[in-house]
Amino acid sequence: MVVLNDEDHLHELREAVNEARRQSGVADIPFSERLRLDEGEEMLSTVFSSVVRRDFEAKLVLDDLGPAEAFIRSLVHGVTITDEQRGDCVRLAVQYLSREPRPLTIRTHTGCLVCS
Repeated sequence: MVVLNDEDHLHELREAVNEARRQSGVADIPFSERLRLDEGEEMLSTVFSSVVRRDFEAKLVLDDLGPAEAFIRSLVHGVTITDEQRGDCVRLAVQYLSREPRPLTIRTHTGCLVCS
């Protein structure tokens, strides 16, 4: 069994980071999944005779931006930028999200690939 995220997993948080990146002039921040659900399914089907996919889509509802800010910090933590750029990116991303109505709704989309 392999569990992976789909392309639209946490889309709203990733979009906030993209917007912050555009505003702050920071180079591309590599925060996407290295292997996504569709790609994993395709890759595994070349090795296993059966790959059964089960998608799990839901919504994460946040009344407070604290968890979103922590996640954004984790996205930009390992990126090679200055501490000042990192702080600007997090601040701008949280500002972007703060304009969204409350509660903040974030899409989640993960899936299991059961192989045999």
